[in-house]
Amino acid sequence: MNRLEALSVTVGKRLLQRKESVSIAESCTGGLLGDVLTRIPGSSAYFKGGIIAYHSEIKERLLGVKSLLLSGKGTVNEQVAEEMAKGVRILFSTTWGISTTGVAGPEPGSHREKVGTVFVGVSSAKQNQVLPLNLHGSRQFIKRLAVYHALHFFSQLLEDETSR
Repeated sequence: MNRLEALSVTVGKRLLQRKESVSIAESCTGGLLGDVLTRIPGSSAYFKGGIIAYHSEIKERLLGVKSLLLSGKGTVNEQVAEEMAKGVRILFSTTWGISTTGVAGPEPGSHREKVGTVFVGVSSAKQNQVLPLNLHGSRQFIKRLAVYHALHFFSQLLEDETSR
């Protein structure tokens, strides 16, 4: 079992213990987060579904990200990550929503942000948190790192909330 799958197992166990659910909205990770979460047998007990919101129109129409935000600041920033996570949580009626938005590459200069800029959003009814990342490597490596950090960040939030 690799690190991603180990984190996914940890997250799954915590969600099952708490009787909670999760949904995801992915942009730069293109479905990899959903793939990792659903590799674990029995994940349908806590994973409701996800959206690959690669285009701004999907972020706005399905996830409720404000068009003024998208047109003003672009699709890769803290606020978009937060709104995507909150939007998918509401859309799927889950306890938690996780989002990823960023630039995986390889074309520097084609975006406002540099390659490797990623934001991970996590939303619950109690909190909205965003993890900014500055990753380096190939497109595939950046996507894998983003998923690893998303799962690790989510796992920490679950642990913090459990210990309260």
